[in-house]
Amino acid sequence: MLLAAAAVYLGGEAAATLEQPADPSFPAEIYAAFAVRAEPAAFYLRPCDGRIAIYSSRRSREPSALTDIDLNTLRSADLAMLQRGIPVSGQTELLMLLEDLGS
Repeated sequence: MLLAAAAVYLGGEAAATLEQPADPSFPAEIYAAFAVRAEPAAFYLRPCDGRIAIYSSRRSREPSALTDIDLNTLRSADLAMLQRGIPVSGQTELLMLLEDLGS
């Protein structure tokens, strides 16, 4: 019986590590507005090596470019969105977002 209890406990702990806990300070509806644009996105912003990186597609493993914007300078909501990946429709929007995130 003790072995069965340990198996249930360890299974629960393992399952908890599969999904990242939601950031309670980050409203899901904010990210949903960006997620709708994921299909036609030209770029994606995600974290890499402690900075904001620009990726050419959602599934790219290597960034196309690495910015000088340090993740430690970002607001928690911006950081939470970056962790999920921010889809960007084009060059103009990319420049505006980078300017906003860097200030």
